[in-house]
Amino acid sequence: SGQILDIGYNGLLSILPEQLEVFTEIKLTFALPMFGGETSDIYAKVLRTKKQNDEYLTNIEFTSVHIYAKKIIKLFIDRMIQRI
Repeated sequence: SGQILDIGYNGLLSILPEQLEVFTEIKLTFALPMFGGETSDIYAKVLRTKKQNDEYLTNIEFTSVHIYAKKIIKLFIDRMIQRI
């Protein structure tokens, strides 16, 4: 488990308790309560990782996202941008 620090249309920056090797392929499960709590699996790969204290800053690029999940992520990001 980890924490998302920043999310974009094509990936995210997270902080993780363990280091993932660059180019590792992973599966993420997203649940956004503001959209009914539905979950969606997103496939991604690790682009960069950097140790920070006892955790790892990890840049992750989405590689395969279901069309519904893309729409939800876009809506979420667009709403966050409007609040700025």
